[in-house]
Amino acid sequence: MRIIFSALSSPRGERREIDIPAPLTPINLATLLWGRGHLPPRPLCAGIGHCGLCRVRFLSAPPAPCLRERDILAHEELTAGVRLACCHDAHDAMILAVSPESARPKTDNTRLFDDILPSSVQEGKPCEAWLAVDLGTTSIAWEALDVQGRPFAGGQMLNPQMGAGTDVMARLAAASPERGTEGANFMRDTVQAALADICGALHAQGITVREICLAANPAMTLLALGLDSSGLRAAPYRLDFHGGQEAHLPGLPPLWIPPLLAPFAGGDLSAGICAVLHAAPSPRFPLLLADMGTNGEFALLRAGMPPLLASVPLGPALEGIGLRCGGLAEEGAVTAFHVSPAGLTPQTIGGAPPLHICGVGYLSLIRLLLSIGLLDSDGHFRPDASGPHPLAFLRTRLAASLSTERGEPVLPLPGGLFLTASDVESLLKVKAAFSLAVDSLLSEAGLCPAETGEIVLAGALGQYAPLDALTELGFLPPASVAKTRAAGNTSLRGAALLLRGSNNCRPDKLREELSALHAQAHTLPLAESPFFHERYILHMRFGPARVGSFQC
Repeated sequence: MRIIFSALSSPRGERREIDIPAPLTPINLATLLWGRGHLPPRPLCAGIGHCGLCRVRFLSAPPAPCLRERDILAHEELTAGVRLACCHDAHDAMILAVSPESARPKTDNTRLFDDILPSSVQEGKPCEAWLAVDLGTTSIAWEALDVQGRPFAGGQMLNPQMGAGTDVMARLAAASPERGTEGANFMRDTVQAALADICGALHAQGITVREICLAANPAMTLLALGLDSSGLRAAPYRLDFHGGQEAHLPGLPPLWIPPLLAPFAGGDLSAGICAVLHAAPSPRFPLLLADMGTNGEFALLRAGMPPLLASVPLGPALEGIGLRCGGLAEEGAVTAFHVSPAGLTPQTIGGAPPLHICGVGYLSLIRLLLSIGLLDSDGHFRPDASGPHPLAFLRTRLAASLSTERGEPVLPLPGGLFLTASDVESLLKVKAAFSLAVDSLLSEAGLCPAETGEIVLAGALGQYAPLDALTELGFLPPASVAKTRAAGNTSLRGAALLLRGSNNCRPDKLREELSALHAQAHTLPLAESPFFHERYILHMRFGPARVGSFQC
């Protein structure tokens, strides 16, 4: 099979040809273009035809548009041969034009901490370093450590696997044996190349990386190492590789993989546990660790007792991905909405004009609309809402601006942005999964929220989302703000500890401690429970669910 596409973002608009061995099953066109590395990665909606970011223009005869494309694309675009790549399979002799917007450049905000740069490097002498890496579903964060364990360089970039899908299951499907070896090789090779680029940049400074600690969820770990991931593709889920050992990739230093605790609770969670157990001040038990990523991972830690674990798929909505006006946190991203005499006023990163809405911006908006009554707890717009309220004028104004687009309510927002009913539903599903996991862990342990010693939120969203908003929206139990703290990237911090240790514990002892916790841990199989859907529906409301230990 051969496909030709023009990269219109190129100054010369040159054409590239893609030769594909005859596949065992059809290859999705978006997965081919972005997932095989022919264009830089970008956050897409995992093939549900919702974000509209994978537009291509057919220079050959275009396929008939599907219903999703008729909803997303304008009539003029359809007539000009524009289609969504995720809605069509790749076929021989396709000729495509890819817009400049589709070729989003790779971002890597590498930084050197000059104030603690190893003196040997400052003097132009070679030195050694250890590389802590948090391989997330969406992004890769890293820090280089000196011999004392102090970070002197770091950075973050999009996970180059993003183009194959924003969620774990899309990546696993792209790497399945039924699609040949190309997908699995791409998943492994792109991560290997990203790590090699980091090591190469450090080597150019005279720094040799001795060892890498790669903390990631089980799916990302198996894909990065090129291991069999078939046990994660369908229930009953299983792990054939449990981490807690050294691994090797060509051209890279040895990699230490933290224990993978359960099929969807991996080395990122175990590294996070290491970080909170050895943080200052000392942890307060019972401690609930919640990692708010594309895959939500949770650990309930009790002194002298086995850890309780749970995981739920949250999807990328909390990172703004897959929502109609959503996007990553970058300059111009809306992080909050405020009330002004003119109505809603967006607050953006860098004070730039509104570009899109990131996850914390959506949480701020939903919270505000709930407070004035334009949204109800079930996530439905209520344009007929009435009653006294200090912001009744805003409710009336916003209700009058509501329109209907393709059968669903749409709320216009400043800067040409908007909020759809399906966006609200996507966020409500994330809230339901998150609060269900928290509630299930507390119920299994026989604890009320008031009996927890500490709730630790990990991940970027946990770091930046207002804690009172998370409580009001029902992600966290009522009145838990006082005992909740945001800890940032605990996975990365734990990976650093597992490389160089803490003040009072060597890295080999920390690794042994994690392995012992792995052996004791008990996992709640939430998604496999016969009552999962029933309990999930009870959590499908903003605010606390009327079920389980949230009501203690």
